[in-house]
Amino acid sequence: MIRKGYLLLGLVLCGPGCLSPGSHVETESRQVPQVRMTEAPPPPVTADQVSDANASEIVQALSREMDYETNNQSTGSAMATTMANTMKP
Repeated sequence: MIRKGYLLLGLVLCGPGCLSPGSHVETESRQVPQVRMTEAPPPPVTADQVSDANASEIVQALSREMDYETNNQSTGSAMATTMANTMKP
């Protein structure tokens, strides 16, 4: 009687997938993680680099730096907002 009970319990648990041979683990391990390549940040612009001769170049470098920070900061702040919202009860 106990054997039949264990067999029935095993069939009930195997039906919805509670007890599986682990085939889902094998498929997850075969997947290659996606690597996201990012460009290197532009070098920071400091006040001692600015002169009358290179003012236009410094303006371009500063705008590239600000664009880079704006593009990368938007994803970080969205993540911080999401994390803050998940921690609220």
